[in-house]
Amino acid sequence: MQDGLLDLWRDLAGDQLSQIELFAMVLVRWEWQLELSNRRVLLFVDKNSARGGIVKGRPNSPRMDDLIKAFYSIETHLPSFFWWVERVPSKSDPGDEPSRFEGRASAALWNARFLPGCKCQAKVADWLIKTASQRRLG
Repeated sequence: MQDGLLDLWRDLAGDQLSQIELFAMVLVRWEWQLELSNRRVLLFVDKNSARGGIVKGRPNSPRMDDLIKAFYSIETHLPSFFWWVERVPSKSDPGDEPSRFEGRASAALWNARFLPGCKCQAKVADWLIKTASQRRLG
């Protein structure tokens, strides 16, 4: 993740960075926007605030507002057929291993293909930083 985005979140929220879970969902939505269009999608998340924000389409906190807008900005142009977002404990979350840089092991466990890197991460982070900076100015 870009240092500028982490610095921004630390300024806004201190060291408690619960929005990282929501950021992961945003990256999934942006990275696979074409592949998820007109598909049924199941997302696992281990933070109720991130799940609630996506399900309701509005944030549980002001810090998550831009992330939810980023998620739904793709949804308005390339909608998925159906979204289901479920809360699971961290140790049961299939996305937890990749977040600890154990993506290859997770892919093997789930009989999935490992795809390294995330092409959209810098683009999304830059957009979030720019949006937050504009809001601060005005």
